[in-house]
Amino acid sequence: MDLPEEFHLSLPLSMSIARSLGRSEPLKMEIKVFTDSLTGSDLDDRVEARVAEIGSYSTQLTDIVKARDRVAEGIYRIRVNKVENYYSTELHIEKQGTYLSLASLSRQNNLDQVEREQITFANSIRSVSKDSGKHSDFCAGKIAIEGVNTSEYGIYHFRSRKNPDLLLEIMVDSYAPDDQESLLQRVNGANSLLRFLSQRPKVLRQSERIVAGMKVQEWLSVTNNKSEKQYNFALETHGRDKTGPKAPKIHLELKSGQYDLSGKQKNSLDDASAIALWEEIVRSIVLR
Repeated sequence: MDLPEEFHLSLPLSMSIARSLGRSEPLKMEIKVFTDSLTGSDLDDRVEARVAEIGSYSTQLTDIVKARDRVAEGIYRIRVNKVENYYSTELHIEKQGTYLSLASLSRQNNLDQVEREQITFANSIRSVSKDSGKHSDFCAGKIAIEGVNTSEYGIYHFRSRKNPDLLLEIMVDSYAPDDQESLLQRVNGANSLLRFLSQRPKVLRQSERIVAGMKVQEWLSVTNNKSEKQYNFALETHGRDKTGPKAPKIHLELKSGQYDLSGKQKNSLDDASAIALWEEIVRSIVLR
């Protein structure tokens, strides 16, 4: 997505990816992207802080740090004995200023293999810029993960520099099937929480449309509650014939009147500006 300039990605963020790396069972990795402005010796300091954090809740039997070493340029390993024969291995990685970690679980009998596969996977992570153009990799901010995965999930939060009350949330799951109930069925159905609200939202628009060649449903609403106006717009893919990187499940929400680090912010939109911003966001959706 090439979002409007005012939106910036909030960090940290989490992703979950699985990949077949030479064995029948795909390796699942939990990935966290912490910052895209790492400098100097910060990586080493961050790794030491993580080791100290694990030590703060470890016991003589659980969460014992078994290894802390550098396995390659810009890649540190922390191996933790979770309990008995179960391990968690974290790789802490720096890619041109972006600091991320990836963690996988293993048992004593496949620990070495899992850690080798983690390093192979880490080498498929590359740094990208906004000018890199369209590509087929799974992306998160300034990094892209090259290669074919068996599952991909990420949830991203964007804030507006122009209007701090605006929050944009995007969920992408490449291989998840559609929900049994579509977006419009959920918001209009008998079990919708909206039916129990004393101040129901005003629906500005609800429709089915085609976005980037995909069938989607959208629901645009506004609520006035005690003189506090809030917009809540949502979009979700629906009716996919197949799943995969070229047919991902996408759920997108734009909300106004939200909290930021300094507290609750006053709504900055009206109907016309909210819909115009929404259309600009929706037009930015492109397939990999």
